[in-house]
Amino acid sequence: MADYRSIMGLLLQGRSYRQIVDAVGCSHRDVSAARKTLDDRGLNAAALAEMSDAELSGLFPDGRSKVSAGYDLPDF
Repeated sequence: MADYRSIMGLLLQGRSYRQIVDAVGCSHRDVSAARKTLDDRGLNAAALAEMSDAELSGLFPDGRSKVSAGYDLPDF
C-alpha cells in the first residue's frame, strides 16, 4: 500500500506528480487518488497532521474483494 501521508504532504508542498513518484516510489495513480481526496475533502497540512493512521487509511479503502473460504468441490 502506498504511503498516502507522505504523498499528500508532498502534494501540499506543491511538488509535481513526477517528483512525488520518484521520492516516494509510488504510482501516478496513487498520487492522483491522493490529490482527488485532498480536493474533495478540502484537507490542508494541519488537518493531515491531526489525522490518525486509521482515519487516513479509511480515506483510501482497498477495493479488492475477498474470496470466500467456502466453494463447491468439483464432481468427478
